[in-house]
Amino acid sequence: KGGVQAWIKDVGEEPMPIRFELESICKHPAMASKEKDCFEYSETYCSEHLQRMDESVSCTPSLEPECLFDLDCPLDHHVCNEGTCTPEPDCFVETFKDEGQQGSRMTFGPIYRREYPTGMEYSLGWMQGEISSLRISGGCEEVILMDEDACRLVYEDNKVIDVRQNNDQVRVGSLPNDLDNDVCRVKVLAKEKWVA
Repeated sequence: KGGVQAWIKDVGEEPMPIRFELESICKHPAMASKEKDCFEYSETYCSEHLQRMDESVSCTPSLEPECLFDLDCPLDHHVCNEGTCTPEPDCFVETFKDEGQQGSRMTFGPIYRREYPTGMEYSLGWMQGEISSLRISGGCEEVILMDEDACRLVYEDNKVIDVRQNNDQVRVGSLPNDLDNDVCRVKVLAKEKWVA
């Protein structure tokens, strides 16, 4: 009843079209005459019967998961990972005017893979041609520093910094001579998932 408009309203309130709930077997109509006994014996069935058959059986109720889907996570930039809401990898790059992460600084990001699946390219503005060192967050997968001579994504003098192997922050204390004070743009790509 209600057609498409009713369906749209229902989906807006409950995105899962079907939802199941567990009901005790003791509530089954076939158990109506023995319902009280069923509930009484169900309290000890595991410890008195199942554990005697197999000592490794646990009778402790399993914990309710925090989430089943990413949408169940109330905070932005969190995903459901094995029943727990965990932060998505956040990728940002701090560029510095001087070596050793010193001097004037500019931060790019954070970006997230879900929002920028192919990464984000940043123009350096007032810091173009001024970068001598940088710091990369552990949430980045790859950072490309573009040489000012060509200022394009694919160029032999660009520097590609790969951060796929771990979740550690990367510090680049000084840039090679051909890139020192010669970077025009930065492209950053966030990790899809934290490295386990």
